[in-house]
Amino acid sequence: LTLVPRSAPRATPEVQGAAAVAAALQEAAAALPASDKPGPDMPLLSGRRFALLIANQNYQQWARLEPPQDDAQAVALALTQRFGFEVTQLNNATRQQMLAALGKLRQQVGPQDQVVVYYAGHGQMDSVTARGYWIPVDGDSRDLANWVSVIDVTDQLSAMTARHVMVIADSCYSGTLTRSLVPQVDQALS
Repeated sequence: LTLVPRSAPRATPEVQGAAAVAAALQEAAAALPASDKPGPDMPLLSGRRFALLIANQNYQQWARLEPPQDDAQAVALALTQRFGFEVTQLNNATRQQMLAALGKLRQQVGPQDQVVVYYAGHGQMDSVTARGYWIPVDGDSRDLANWVSVIDVTDQLSAMTARHVMVIADSCYSGTLTRSLVPQVDQALS
């Protein structure tokens, strides 16, 4: 599981499971300046909060996964109850549904909004390009044409006007997501 907070472009450790995600969200909140820390009378930051959770477990050509939908539900509960996020959860999403949901989210958010994108499901890496992919439930196990490239994901995230975007990827090869952000981070720092 790799957490990729857009507003903190440093290396982020990998963590395991839904409980670790909740702990990582708490850690991210604790790292905020004192004036921005959440409390009973104070939200995280001004702006709206949106979360897109994609939980793929019933694959047509890949092994079935057990925990993604349960994990996503636990994350949704934490995001809504603790942090006031408006959550959209996609279970067993196709490539078209995944990209359409990212595009819709991109259109919804404004500069002051906070965004969390969570993916739980199979991941794969193209050994030739070293590019990572999220596997939709209709993804062909032998043909990457129907997979979702982490480049497609980061392109959608980069086009969002929201300044605070965090990606939580619970899949194999999720670390390739951080490598696809390096040129953008380098450009933002220069």
